[in-house]
Amino acid sequence: SVALLGEGVLIYHHIWPEYLTGRVTYLPTITSFPRGAAVAALGRQILQANGGTDPMQLKPYYLRLSEAEIKWFKGQLSGEKK
Repeated sequence: SVALLGEGVLIYHHIWPEYLTGRVTYLPTITSFPRGAAVAALGRQILQANGGTDPMQLKPYYLRLSEAEIKWFKGQLSGEKK
């Protein structure tokens, strides 16, 4: 199965059946664009299905360092003192 989302789903809707017959899953419109509402909707589904989590037990997962951290580490590697 192929999940389709984003602006192109509607623009190229006539193409999908030809190339992906029987394999297409159209996701709800709210999941098509990375917005806070989409995250909230997914969170609500998880909450209803599995119950909640103690907020104090949550830990952030960062995809990358902040710009300030990157600059600081670069400065440390080059020997700059601030």
